[in-house]
Amino acid sequence: MGLKVTDFTSAEWCQQQFALALTAELPREVTETEAMSAGSVLHKALELEVKTVVEVEVASREDAWALRLIECIVCLRQLMRKGMTRELYVFGKLQGHWVKGIIDELQLDELGKVRIVEHKTRRNSSVPSQAQKDTARLQVMLYRSLLQGLTDACDAELGSEILALHRLDGKAQLSKEVMKHSRTHKIALIVNLNQLLGSLRATALKLPPCSEEMQVKYLWQEDGSVLGCMDVWWDAEFLERQFLRDLHLCKLTVH
Repeated sequence: MGLKVTDFTSAEWCQQQFALALTAELPREVTETEAMSAGSVLHKALELEVKTVVEVEVASREDAWALRLIECIVCLRQLMRKGMTRELYVFGKLQGHWVKGIIDELQLDELGKVRIVEHKTRRNSSVPSQAQKDTARLQVMLYRSLLQGLTDACDAELGSEILALHRLDGKAQLSKEVMKHSRTHKIALIVNLNQLLGSLRATALKLPPCSEEMQVKYLWQEDGSVLGCMDVWWDAEFLERQFLRDLHLCKLTVH
């Protein structure tokens, strides 16, 4: 349902593998390499450093999506309150296409602006290739675009559109367990997805502006130690050029 940011970065890194993954719908164990699996474990460990996982029983697809939106609100509040959060789900329309992704880390910089940080795990200490650096540049710029457009994505018109895209009923009442979970996080008067999107929009409107400086942090898979960092500066022309090129690849492989 829509495209993922990682679809575009996969296209940037390996177009042949990307085309195969889009058309063949291979199972996760085929498309995910050992290195990717190890990276996922490290990402989860980093997330648990700043979050507490709570199990909530769901009774519908609407419930499942509600938990995702509640987590978004919790993350944004944590960012504004503590100056940092991790694993923020974002979504929005870019060039007329729905795109979604998960931002590894957001920080408030010394100017109070939101800075996006992407964690890249590596099996060895070698310097990333230029192709890998370009992939990371594209990824953080896409995340910045989605974060900036999150309020628009949650308004009444686009909110209804994304719910329809996922075949969700915005007016369906959420389960008591999910509503209880919402109240636990002080998200009051929420009984359906339409209201939850409105609450997420209201929270996103309070965010400080996004910094034009982003960062890619390279971590060693063995112990999570930092191997190095790459600063990335916003480049609208680079983003549009790469996005449109990879979007064209998406259309060629899907149709």
